[in-house]
Amino acid sequence: MSLPAGKSATLFVDLPAGADVVRAELDDDALDTDNHVVLLPERRPPVRVTLDIADVALRKVVTSGLAATGLAKIVTAGADLVITDRPTGVAASPAWTVRAAADKKAEAFVGPFLIDRSHPLSEGLDLSGVVWAAAREPSLAGSAVISAGNVVLVTDSRGSDGGRLIRLRLQPKLSTLTETANWPVLWWNLLRYRAAALPGLSDVNARLGLPVRLSLPAGVESVELHHPDGRTEQRDGRAGVVFVRPDRCGLYTLQAGQGRHTFAVNALQMGESDLTRRAAGRWGEWVSATDARLHYRPIRWALLMAALGLLTLHLAWLGYGRKGAVQ
Repeated sequence: MSLPAGKSATLFVDLPAGADVVRAELDDDALDTDNHVVLLPERRPPVRVTLDIADVALRKVVTSGLAATGLAKIVTAGADLVITDRPTGVAASPAWTVRAAADKKAEAFVGPFLIDRSHPLSEGLDLSGVVWAAAREPSLAGSAVISAGNVVLVTDSRGSDGGRLIRLRLQPKLSTLTETANWPVLWWNLLRYRAAALPGLSDVNARLGLPVRLSLPAGVESVELHHPDGRTEQRDGRAGVVFVRPDRCGLYTLQAGQGRHTFAVNALQMGESDLTRRAAGRWGEWVSATDARLHYRPIRWALLMAALGLLTLHLAWLGYGRKGAVQ
């Protein structure tokens, strides 16, 4: 395809099934960095979820919420996330659990809802006009994520084994929450929150200059990083995570134990590719130590004298005020 300078167009391409790497290239110009784009398929495995919910109504709405996200796979063993309404239930490994409570003595709340907007569970939620029914007591342990006034509805806490425990309080028979888009949004956020902690890359198609996070599997503390130019280096993980800030475009590979993870880096900022106003020249000069010693003088003494002068005037003013008071 041919485009005039500064113009854009949308091109639709039908890729064959199983296509792995997609490359797009421009003719060479003054900036080689943005002449090539490499894209990898976004293949994110679903989060394995086990349902251990006795309450029929609660199980029904939770199942429909998970199904609407398209991110969950219901399993009976080997779960990444367990959703239960029991005080104790099946544990995931490492344990991530949602403990839901369909309170019998529930009250209906219409807000104001207080939402921790910095928490991953709150992204995209708009509870305006929503009815959320729950009991006031007992209070939920953990950091509050969603509250109705002083009644905490959703909390998040970290377990001793490194997993997380999400507590949720909801009586679906008295609530309209499950009939709004907020319900699948909440479960979407939860599954993405869990997926981000699973071993793997945060992005397979990254922007040049932005960090890429690799969550390490248990027992792996370092990785081998392969750069597009063939360089290889070792990176140590901290708290089970390795961050890579790519400095050039191309394909990077991280070897973590038996796992191999590849991600593509591209120059995706249009403003950085605009060279229509490019110019070459020299602006300003560095001052050498010799020039500074011969042609510059310190002014600390002048600042000190000014400070002393202000202090003298201040003391004189205080003395004048006391004299006037005595008279």
